[in-house]
Amino acid sequence: MKTANISFCRFQPTVNFLAALLTGFLRAALRFYVETKGLGRICGEPYQMKLTLDGKIKGREPDIFFVKTENFDRVREQFFDGAADLVVEIVSPESVARDTQDKFEEYEAAGVKEYWVIDSNRRTANFYSFDETGKYRLLPISADGQFESRVIEGLWIKTEWLWQETLPSLMEVLKEWELV
Repeated sequence: MKTANISFCRFQPTVNFLAALLTGFLRAALRFYVETKGLGRICGEPYQMKLTLDGKIKGREPDIFFVKTENFDRVREQFFDGAADLVVEIVSPESVARDTQDKFEEYEAAGVKEYWVIDSNRRTANFYSFDETGKYRLLPISADGQFESRVIEGLWIKTEWLWQETLPSLMEVLKEWELV
């Protein structure tokens, strides 16, 4: 079974609609992967991540975030206390500056270990992790368009999945990951 096929829609899909489809796709795929491997949990808006920045607490609701099992002690009923291990933001037209500048700086300062910024409108995917100076650096994507996470053990994604008119089905991705 395929995920939402844009050609079935009776309206011209907006960038926000495409971003919502992409968020749902990634959330489902990542959740299945990390739960199957027993690595942690996938969370996201409306569940909040509370960061301490310059002595002040700031709440953010990332589109998707990953918490390693060893950090479950920071899970609260209403929020996650501190920086998640991985945050994924799907850029929409009104969030470009917020996701690529404001959140980039906040997540880096707060200690989010890996930050993915995916812009379906521009068809760009940037993956960041800390370098030896404690600053985010852009992580490589292989020549065939594959990205390997530094935070989620064994996880890789093909960036071409993100730009397909019809996103791959969860089953297709799980087969490629050899989970089914």
